[in-house]
Amino acid sequence: MSRFEVALAGVLPVAGTARALDITSCGVLVPPGEIGDLQADLSCPATSGFCVRDPSVSCTSSAECPPPPCDAHGRPLPTCSLDGGTLGGNATLHMNGHSISGGTVGVFCRSKCLVEGPGEIFGVESAVVFLRARAAVQNLNVHDTTFFGIGSPILGSLDLANVTLSNIGDNAIRAGRVSATNVTVTNSGNVYGAVYANARLRGANVTVTANPEYGVFCNGSVKVSGLVATDNGEEGLVATRALLTDSTLTGNDAAGEGVDLRATSRPVLVNTTCGRSGRIPSDTGESWGVCTGD
Repeated sequence: MSRFEVALAGVLPVAGTARALDITSCGVLVPPGEIGDLQADLSCPATSGFCVRDPSVSCTSSAECPPPPCDAHGRPLPTCSLDGGTLGGNATLHMNGHSISGGTVGVFCRSKCLVEGPGEIFGVESAVVFLRARAAVQNLNVHDTTFFGIGSPILGSLDLANVTLSNIGDNAIRAGRVSATNVTVTNSGNVYGAVYANARLRGANVTVTANPEYGVFCNGSVKVSGLVATDNGEEGLVATRALLTDSTLTGNDAAGEGVDLRATSRPVLVNTTCGRSGRIPSDTGESWGVCTGD
């Protein structure tokens, strides 16, 4: 298979304690507890992969895999992963300024993992896909994918730092709990938004701008310092609860009611500018009286 694989381990390896394996081609195995050092740009052919629900089964298409599970919104998920690399639990991949392209998934994490740039993943269906455990992605440029940017179809936890995502066909970021610092998302997302956090979003310096649907959609609480949500096709932020500091939400939902921020409970805004707020459910037409246009 066109992937490198690390078996499950207990904790993320710490730099300097694990032997690094140089990676110059697809199909490299990184042993348990070690670090993969990417030494060349990888363009991995989508010729053979594995079934996400049963990684012991090889496949060349989803038709060769067990019936697909569905995501939180009932949409079937890809079942055959034709990927550039697979990381088992507690594995680390250093991109070292290189890129991964080709196949369905750039990097697939079976459990805890760390993908560390600088580096670039593009031209795949999904850039980084992980399952129930926590994944961390740092210093990465992700662009031009047809499905997820960085996401968990079953909504694991995700830590992001210094990540840029653009031209993502589905959710650019998708997880249960998201921690994001210095993250920018543009021209990305589907009906559930450029950034989808099922449980909560915590962050600093998060920019979501010029996305066709929602900027951020969260079924739980959002606490962000330095959120910039501008010129998105739907609301810049939808959440159950929101605490925003030093933030700007303007120019969103231009073809609709012009709502920048919609929440179930009254948002708490500190040194924050927004054009118009709205309540959930939205059919009341009421605002929260916290934005300049309310």
